[in-house]
Amino acid sequence: MGDGSQLGWDIALSKFDAAWRPLLTVQATNLQSQQGRPSLAFAGGSFYLAYVSAETGNKEIFEKKYDGSLKLTESRRLTSDSQDQDYPRLTWLNGQFILLYCSKRGGDYDIVMERKLRDWKPVESAVVVAEPGEQTASSLAYGGDELYWLAYASEDDSARSIYVKPLKLTSPLKDCQIAASLSSTRAHNLYTLKLQFYNNYGELADPTELSLGWSPEDAASKSDRLQRISLGTFQLRSVFGAAGEKSFRVAAVIDGCMSQRQLTARVT
Repeated sequence: MGDGSQLGWDIALSKFDAAWRPLLTVQATNLQSQQGRPSLAFAGGSFYLAYVSAETGNKEIFEKKYDGSLKLTESRRLTSDSQDQDYPRLTWLNGQFILLYCSKRGGDYDIVMERKLRDWKPVESAVVVAEPGEQTASSLAYGGDELYWLAYASEDDSARSIYVKPLKLTSPLKDCQIAASLSSTRAHNLYTLKLQFYNNYGELADPTELSLGWSPEDAASKSDRLQRISLGTFQLRSVFGAAGEKSFRVAAVIDGCMSQRQLTARVT
């Protein structure tokens, strides 16, 4: 958000409820230099704001961390160079912060990717797009099996186009996991399906997205729902139908990591 004043553009954060009614707005920057291009990531219950600022002379990338009440808890500078760094895009995926930005170290804007752990320890820094002309406005999506897709805008003397590029990125962290167990496998009997969700650091964490399905239909009742028991632990209490093979399918996003699990049991 810009204030339009002669002092330059500033950034504000606004929080809304599920019906988009405004709850809170805080001023993230208030400097005479220009700040812009905000990018927001959510990780571990906190919001991380990356943005470009000219407060040091040339353009650099900075970060601020806010808790759930939008209280500022951390500030840091993410880049330092004699040339401009711009167009930040911060993403939290698979236990890592992935920062994309554009750098003029090579003359025109090239796209740089930096990966960092949650304590900001570096994992990797690399130029991922270096073509003639200006490469800007990048974004990243995860396709599974360590395959990421990078989209960006490329502009030369003749045209501006959108490109997509695959990136194979290995991680120093283990995969997030879903642990599943059944308390009973007897037909027409009460059972408890227990699910536990572990993030890339091996810690229990509540999933931000969660779906559960089963087959055949008599594996559980449609009216039964998963209940949260404690941090990262959920359970489904139901009754099996007839004897036979029963399958449960779980999909979840756990602290920025996507995971799936299928549990199959022989009910007797």
